[in-house]
Parts: sequence; C-alpha cells; structure tokens
Amino acid sequence: MIIDCNVGLGAWPFARFAEGTAAKLDAMLAREGIERALVWSAEAVLYEEPEECNRDLARRLARYPRLVPVPVANPRVRSAAQIVARAGIKALKVIPNYHAYDLAETRALDLAERVAARGVPLLVQMRIEDERSHYELLKVPGVTVEAIANLASRLPGLAIVALCPYFAEAVRLARITNVWVDISFVENLDTLRQLLAQVPPAKVLFGSHAPWLYARAAARKLALGSIGAQERDAIAWGNAARLFDLPA
Repeated sequence: MIIDCNVGLGAWPFARFAEGTAAKLDAMLAREGIERALVWSAEAVLYEEPEECNRDLARRLARYPRLVPVPVANPRVRSAAQIVARAGIKALKVIPNYHAYDLAETRALDLAERVAARGVPLLVQMRIEDERSHYELLKVPGVTVEAIANLASRLPGLAIVALCPYFAEAVRLARITNVWVDISFVENLDTLRQLLAQVPPAKVLFGSHAPWLYARAAARKLALGSIGAQERDAIAWGNAARLFDLPA
C-alpha cells in the first residue's frame, strides 16, 4: 500500500500533462500501486484567490475515492479562514513563494495558528519545479528551510509537511520535531538508504509530485531502496495514515 501526499491535478502553463483529468490521474496512480493520494489544484498556484480552484477540484474528484482533495489557502485573501474551517479536510496547503508572502508575516502566522487549532497538518509547497527548469521570465525561488524552521519553532503544536525539498533541505527539516518531508525531490544514490542514514524514518513521507514528476520514479525509490520492510512500510503509508488520519 502507498499513500501519496503530494499530487496535483489541473492545467499548468509551462507543461502539458497526460494526466489532465481525474480519471486519467486515478488510473495512473493505480498502475503505480498508489491506493490513496492527497490531491491539490495545480491551477491554484497562479490564482491569488484559490477558492474557486478548490471548489472545482472537489467536484472533479467526487467520484474517485482514491483521490482526497486538499484545499489551498492564501492568507492574503479573505477566504483563508473559511477554508481552514471547512468540514472533513485532511490537511491544508500553502504556496508562499507563488502567492508572494513570507511565512513569518502576521497573516500567515494567523492562518497557521488556525490550522494548528484545527488539528490538521499544514503542507508547505517549497517549490513547484526545479528552479533550473523554470520558464525564463518566471523565476520563483523556493521557500527556504529557515522560513519553515522558524514557523515550526513559533508553533510547536503545528504539524508541518515540507513538500519538494532537495536532499540537503530534507535532512535539515526532518530533524525538526514537528516537521515531516516528502521524497519527491530527494535524489541521491540509493536515495532512501542515504536519507535514513541521517533522519528517522518516522519523519519521511511518500510524495511523487505527479504530474510534474513521474509517480513511477518515487515508487521506484521506495521499491529499490536498501532499507528494511518496517522502514519501507512507514514511508509508504504508515506515517501518512497517522499524520493525515487516513484509513490504512
């Protein structure tokens, strides 16, 4: 069993995705052995007000139990508080670098406090694409380790999942008590063995970042990594099931 904590659905102006519909995305994830995925709207990245994208995503995923919608909130707009309060959400996602705010800003901290009080994890999207492959006129720096570490320190009761960190960033972040990391951008020779040599397996989640990246690549990291069965299960589904309160 695999729970994928980082999957997008929707249009992206700099790439054409084969998995452009919920049906195609669901079928692709099934082929890779992914039995549940937290899915967010790709279109919400470039919308200052993401709520329209959240509603459209929920409608598109309604017939696919494998695909669990995760709303995106922008603390700069009024809808953020209502999105956090929505019934049934498993997590909330923020995209600070594309929505042009710092995690230390008052509005961002207020939103994070609401998420902590709600008792669900905050997903912080560190990057959408590798910075080296950005469209030349839209270069967007990743969210820094320091910004996430500062938020974690200020709100120790908030569970934070850093999505798409590079290897060195993942090592630094996973050592923070209330921060977890996904494996989508973590690359090394025998990736998971190298990562678990430096961080506990309980802090690592399976995330593919499909469709920007191939879900198969993340699945192969998991299948071929020189790690034990207990560690493999924790990364594949155990950690995510507990963190997001999902059935195993």
